[in-house]
Amino acid sequence: MERKKLWIYILILCIGVMFCLSACLFSETDFVTFEEAQKLGGKIAAGGFRNMLVKSDGTVICLGNNDVYDDMLDLNDVVAVAVGDYHNMVLKSDGKVICWGNNKYGQCDVPADLSDVVAIAAGWGHSMALKSDGTVVCWGWNEDGQCDVPTGLNNEASVSFIVAGICHSMALKADGTVVCWGDNVLGQCDVPAGLSDVVAVAAGVGHNIALRSNGTVVCWGWNEFGQCNVPSRLRKVVAVAAGGNHNMVIKADGTIVCWGWNERGQCNVPEDLSDVVAIVAGHEHSMALKSDGTVVCWGDNEYGQCDVPEELNLLNSTFAL
Repeated sequence: MERKKLWIYILILCIGVMFCLSACLFSETDFVTFEEAQKLGGKIAAGGFRNMLVKSDGTVICLGNNDVYDDMLDLNDVVAVAVGDYHNMVLKSDGKVICWGNNKYGQCDVPADLSDVVAIAAGWGHSMALKSDGTVVCWGWNEDGQCDVPTGLNNEASVSFIVAGICHSMALKADGTVVCWGDNVLGQCDVPAGLSDVVAVAAGVGHNIALRSNGTVVCWGWNEFGQCNVPSRLRKVVAVAAGGNHNMVIKADGTIVCWGWNERGQCNVPEDLSDVVAIVAGHEHSMALKSDGTVVCWGDNEYGQCDVPEELNLLNSTFAL
């Protein structure tokens, strides 16, 4: 009889544990969804040593190194931003692109006939634009073929998202597969065989990170600093970002996880940071946008890229969750 009671208690305990696990894994109290994080992602950008953010009135604010940028702060109607190592890009509401900064390799020479752009990306010396018809346009530094868009890719006209690494380019197709081209000396363009169901991508110096529809992430390329060692049990991810040699992700509960190179504290996420809805990463710094419109930045601050003005708030209808 005593043994029977013991087994009953064990069974009850197991049922309780299973219930708790189910509640944790399938909770409907997620703070931020993938769709919400994607909607906000283009509003903030980080380059080598600076950041650019879209304000509520469609103007931009820049933080950090301004040695060669000659910032055009009289812009308006901006809907998305991108920052390279030494040049900036903005996408305006009419689908036009404006670039400025270092133009040594023609990275700021926007093609005269470029229009209907829906997304932009900036590498070290090259620029990318995604058009509404699903085709990709690249210009600037092309020593490693980073501007040689695969012919078949544009023939399919099926690209839904683009990112630029230092000297490589990456496109996410509508079918959830990934295409990379350009510099591959560190294996950054060796997309893992069978990678599918991808919903977001980000590129670092020599590595890439992809977010799958099931909330897991995959990394490949250079792993000198553990940037491709995805933390075990990392799940329920809704957004990804890649710095020079580190990664950031937002989890559905609005918290952040970082890993990889941490020499400048770029992976030391502030302990009380929560309610995050968008992230970007520079070479050695990290930045997060919170749901209340405030911005938090940490890591390398040599050029003031992490000196966020106290009064800065990006909250408006555009950022409403």
